[in-house]
This record gives sequence, structure tokens and C-alpha cells, in this order.
Amino acid sequence: MSASSVMEMEQTHEVIIPRATWETALRRLLVSPGRWATGRIRTHKTADSMEWLVDQLELAEEFPDGRTRLSRANWIVVGMLTDDERSPEEILNRMLLQATQQVVVLLFHQTERGRWSGIVHRNGTLFPMDGVRVIGSGMLHLQRNPVAIPDVPDDGRWSRTIGGLAPSLWQRTRSAHVLLIGCGRNGTMAAWQLAGLGVHRLTLVDPDKLAIENIEAMPGLEFNDIGKPKTAILGQQLLKQNPDLMLRCFAYPVSDILDRLKARYDLIVTCVDDDVPRLGASWLARELLIPHIDVGSSVQRSETGETTLAGDVRMLLPHEGCIQCVGGLADREQTMYEFAAPPGSLHRGVPVEWNQQRAGSLVHLNSMTVGIGVELWLRLLRGEIGSYWQRLTVRSRAEFELTGAAVGAGEQCEFCRDVQVVE
Repeated sequence: MSASSVMEMEQTHEVIIPRATWETALRRLLVSPGRWATGRIRTHKTADSMEWLVDQLELAEEFPDGRTRLSRANWIVVGMLTDDERSPEEILNRMLLQATQQVVVLLFHQTERGRWSGIVHRNGTLFPMDGVRVIGSGMLHLQRNPVAIPDVPDDGRWSRTIGGLAPSLWQRTRSAHVLLIGCGRNGTMAAWQLAGLGVHRLTLVDPDKLAIENIEAMPGLEFNDIGKPKTAILGQQLLKQNPDLMLRCFAYPVSDILDRLKARYDLIVTCVDDDVPRLGASWLARELLIPHIDVGSSVQRSETGETTLAGDVRMLLPHEGCIQCVGGLADREQTMYEFAAPPGSLHRGVPVEWNQQRAGSLVHLNSMTVGIGVELWLRLLRGEIGSYWQRLTVRSRAEFELTGAAVGAGEQCEFCRDVQVVE
């Protein structure tokens, strides 16, 4: 192999890696530039890119040798450049790879911040690495050939929003692709707030149809919309105000269509009252390394008539907390069974009526709770927070209580506790 054999293709190649894995490896490579970080990689193909997903890295003193790996191994090598002489192609040539191995090589410069290069060896052919996405606080995206940032429009439409966010943050929300699961009361609020921030690509998922109780809580609905899919009607309303919105709608349970949700989403949002779609979203976020925000709200009334309004928002990053270990599942065994059941399967157990779990739902509470979730996402983009759990409580004749804290993976969580950098 040689540098001249590197092929330029329309399909791009990107590494996706959790920030905790990324930072730990780079810190140790900086102080020991002669060492290497290696690990297994998974692949995920989208319509226009091949993603190389990294969960774990190990640090090694010895130079990586392809002969010590399985013939069909997919793995990554990360090193620190100390001079201009070494290139990813040269590293590959020294690794004695087997033809059937798929390997990514990333090199970072020890003294020049932001300087990097990468290459992919796939099926005996070399491809340039086009980008590295670091999933975590700040959502860093390194690009070989940076894509032009969308221009700030001068027609005045977005002037107030851009003024509130600052142009750089608005451009990031504008280019984001958000997967929204649940298009009821909270989900509708989330869709409108995200679109109002300029989000240009939305994918909506909800198997339910509109009912009479949705009318007063979902802006723009008409009585003749009752009985129609929530995703279709919400999508129509969004497009009336945002005709350039790129929109996809799925009127199916999320657990039935996980294999169809193949895009690179920048964020997954769940606004559901069932742990099965929550778990489905959490699984998808874990598999594809995507931030996940779960939004829930409820009105509770005690036997004495005291009313409590509650909002619950969890910002969860891959390997740094999930639905199972932060907050937990109401019935883990039942949820796992339902999630694993084939599409169209009958549910086991007795259906739970909505009013067995809460007294009702209020538009203003939904709006506040969703707004907290949106603000957590903006703080993630600004690099201010990582995984975070924020709760709102409003009791009768009492002050508002807003409590929040950073969270991490549970010690025994099988979804989260498989990422590390090993000495």
C-alpha cells in the first residue's frame, strides 16, 4: 500500500467516539507519545457515509501488529504525531495487516492543536478519513474538509432567535438532525420548540392516532384530525410554518423500526409515557453513540387534594448513563420482554389506564418541562454539561423547586459499563 493508492469516494468515512474514551486516550498519549491506543470498532452505514464506532480503547507500548488480530477483525489505532515524517499510510504499511481486516488509523499532532490525519483500510483499499465526531460536552466535530456553515439569513425571520442564541450556536441547531419519539402533548411541544430554534431536519416516530383529548393540547389541530396518525398531522402543521423543513414520519412503535432508523442523528428525544419506547431509544442511542434526552411530566393529586406538578428531564450520553441506570425502569422484566418481542406481538399483562399513574396533564407544565430539555441540549452544544438529570416540582402553596445534578453510568449497568481506556 502507498499514499497514491488512497481513493477519494463520494461516501464519507467518520469515526464516532464517546468523549470520555477520547479524552482519556489523548491525555495519556500526550504524556507518552511513543504509545498507541487500539480498540475494536463497529460499523454503521448511512445513506451517504460509513461510520466507525469506537467504544473502548487500550493503551499499549508495542507497535500494533495485524498478525496478532483475527483475520476479520475491525480495529482502530490512535497515535500522537511528534514530527512531520509519519503519515497514516506509513503506519498502515508497518502494521502487517491481513487483507480481510478493516482498520482505521488516526494520528494527532502533539503540539499543533486541531491538526490530525486519518485513513481507513477496508477490503484491501485505502480511503481518507473525513471526520471525527466526539460525542459529549461540546459535541466536537473534526473535519478533513470542513463543510460550509449555513449562512445567517438576512431576511429578518430568524433575527430574534439568532440574537438569543448567538450566530454560532444557531448554525449548529440549524444543521442538526433530531429524532423525536412520541408526538403527543410533550412531543408536540418539543417539535415546535426545536423547529423554532431552527432545527432543519426532524424525524417523528409515534404509532398512535389523534384522539379528542389531544385537541386542546396540540396547537393547530382540528376536530376532523381525530383518528389520523399523530406524526402525519404534526408534520403537516410544522411544514405550514417551516416549508423548508426536512421531515420524515413513522407511524410505528420505535421497537418495530429500529432497523429503519439508520441516519446520523445529532440528538434523540423521547416524550412518551411507556418504558418500552424509552428503552428502544436508549438502545439506539447506545448502539449509534447519540445523545438522548428523555422528557416526562405528570400531575399528581393526593388523597387530601394536594396537587403536585412534576417535570423530569434526563440528558444521557452514551456510556455515561442510560434509561435503565439513571431513574430506572418501572418494571424491568416486563419492559425487556416487550422490547424483545417480534413486531406486532400481543402485549402480555393487563393494560394500564393513563389515570392510574397520574391525575392529568397540563399544557403549561408540558411547555416548561420540554423547555428545560431543550435548554439542556443547548448547554451540551456549548460545552457546559454532560449527562445531567433535571427535575421540576411545583407543590400547592409552595415555591417552585428546580433540582439537578450531573450523573454517570451505574456501577453494574450492562448498557454503559463497557467503555474504558485500559492500561
